[in-house]
Amino acid sequence: MGAHYKITPDHLIFRLHDISWIHDVTDWEEARLVCDTFVLFAVVKGNGRLVIDEEEIQLGPEQVYFCSPNQVYGVYEPLPRQLCMYVLRFSVYEIPASPQVSPRWIEDIAEFPLKHPLSLKDKGMLSSLFGMIAAQTASETPLGRFEAQLLFQTLIGKLLKQQEYKQAAFSGSALQAAKLHIESSFRSNLKIEQLAQIANLSPNYFVDQFKKTFGISAMDFLTSIRMKTAKQLMAKAAVHPRKMKEIAAEVGIQDEFYFSRKFKKFTGMSPSQYVKSRRRKIAVYHAPLTGYLLALQILPYAAPLHPKWTAYYYEFIRDDIAVPLSAYRNNRHWEMNLDMLEAEAPDLIVLKDEISAEEKKRLERLAPLAFVSWGTGEWRTQFRKLAEQLGEHMEAEQWLDGYQGKVELSSKRLKGSMQGGKLLILRIFGSEIRAYSNRTIAEVLYGDLQIPRAYPADKPVYDELVTLEQLHDTNPSHILLLIRQETDTLAYWSELQHTMAWQELAAVQKHQVYPLASDPWFEYSPAAHERVIDLMVELLSEDCTN
Repeated sequence: MGAHYKITPDHLIFRLHDISWIHDVTDWEEARLVCDTFVLFAVVKGNGRLVIDEEEIQLGPEQVYFCSPNQVYGVYEPLPRQLCMYVLRFSVYEIPASPQVSPRWIEDIAEFPLKHPLSLKDKGMLSSLFGMIAAQTASETPLGRFEAQLLFQTLIGKLLKQQEYKQAAFSGSALQAAKLHIESSFRSNLKIEQLAQIANLSPNYFVDQFKKTFGISAMDFLTSIRMKTAKQLMAKAAVHPRKMKEIAAEVGIQDEFYFSRKFKKFTGMSPSQYVKSRRRKIAVYHAPLTGYLLALQILPYAAPLHPKWTAYYYEFIRDDIAVPLSAYRNNRHWEMNLDMLEAEAPDLIVLKDEISAEEKKRLERLAPLAFVSWGTGEWRTQFRKLAEQLGEHMEAEQWLDGYQGKVELSSKRLKGSMQGGKLLILRIFGSEIRAYSNRTIAEVLYGDLQIPRAYPADKPVYDELVTLEQLHDTNPSHILLLIRQETDTLAYWSELQHTMAWQELAAVQKHQVYPLASDPWFEYSPAAHERVIDLMVELLSEDCTN
């Protein structure tokens, strides 16, 4: 539709599809997912982050949030197993006044009557109403499942009343005024008391309401504006040098050393490294090669980005990429990317050697090319060769020394966590279970970290169908799961968890089964391999504390 018109609740029907109780985000969906329905997140306990497309929202207890069809979302938690919530998938239909007109499926969040976040002040409501919906949804009788739909309508009604109360009690315009003041006066020495006075609220209430309304604390919002502005100034400083003290003062921070600490925490780079990385317009043509440049402390001028297909880079460096190329489905939009690069005239383009003749011919006209031998050679060799082409030999060796030190410390720690056990990585796709290993898994987990593997495959790379009987024969102590994030696979995974054959596996009984996001396991790059090590230590070290 074009312009949106206001739809009143009495013309809407809400249809619940399913409800899930999530008590461990790492045991659920760390991947960025594309919604095929509306999704309701009701947080019962803990804190976390909900990222919807480019919007980041701070999750808090007794709060409700929404995501609409075709939006991409991800849920993250600061500490493992601290976030507990109900997740409901549902559809919304508009019932026209005329019986001759068919109901219309609503998929635009702009037409959805509820806006997040909404507070559920009645603490018993979460445990009783949501629990009753979950119980009736799982009913074996049609009448029981019909009761679940009625309870869901009751829930929507309560949320609509809560929203009406919220709008009547507080319009948000005063908070918006404080937010605008931060955006326009971030160079000043702003204090909470000053911002609360603008909003005509007490400081404590202002802090609480600002975070609930905008999904970020007022001080973190101030810091984010200062750091984003500093990055813009430093990008210019790469061409027209300026003192870091001047840049810090220009964004409202008088202490140069405090500014450096804040900047490194915000970007992962020191200010001097950031300026250096902006001096050349280096373009990345293939998404995984971004991980090679970041290990060299180089931020690409252009790189493929997408909230699902390159979720990690999209979340952490999208503001630093001057020219975001398409990363949709393995270079599907290569012709558009070439047109964008042609308009930008990069100094150098980094790409795989696995490329069509037509692409190579066009790229050669745009800039010098630095190839990475993708199908052959171990990643360290690839990394060193690329560093030589970029004149960053010393940076590469320093990074590799640090990586090797991390390997040695982590392998000792993981050996103690594993306690003589063996690891198996499974990939679930549709209704198939497959023993899985790619180059990253083989070289980092089984090679660098020397983790004993349970699957007796001689070859390092494999994707082989296995039965539950074979899993029992292998009987690993730890299982990592790569689950395809689509409806049929998720339905099969839900069924599999309730089978006796799965529950009798030693790893399952010891709660040592870890579903994984696709990142960093499918990326073959130095930066991704370092994240693999960090993730393995984080996952398996929990066994020692449980």
